[in-house]
Amino acid sequence: MSVSQRRRLSAQINVGLTETEASAIDQAARRTGVSRAAFVRRQTLSAVDIPDTTKPRRHRSIRSADLEAVAVLVAELGRTTGSVVQLSKALRQSGPRRHHDAVETILSDLRIQAQATAHLVERIGAER
Repeated sequence: MSVSQRRRLSAQINVGLTETEASAIDQAARRTGVSRAAFVRRQTLSAVDIPDTTKPRRHRSIRSADLEAVAVLVAELGRTTGSVVQLSKALRQSGPRRHHDAVETILSDLRIQAQATAHLVERIGAER
């Protein structure tokens, strides 16, 4: 929203919704390519016969190919984490303790990054 639109749109109406209602509105907004607020605003103004004079924000849509590439990255992180687990087990059984500890630290970092990336993919997918 531009600065001039923010100045013009100074009044707000807060409405409580159930999770089901909010989800249905979010899905309808996504289908029309606008935010939840823009969708509700348009529907409300239409119901009281007032034209919507605001300009829509330009959202960059995420291409399916990009989303798929991130999903592949998550899968690769998972496979790498699995390999590091196996390496850690082997070092625990036969290698020096310091090597095992170093691999455990790397494994912990990989798990954190894999989880963060998976959450990112879920969030991006939900916003589509």
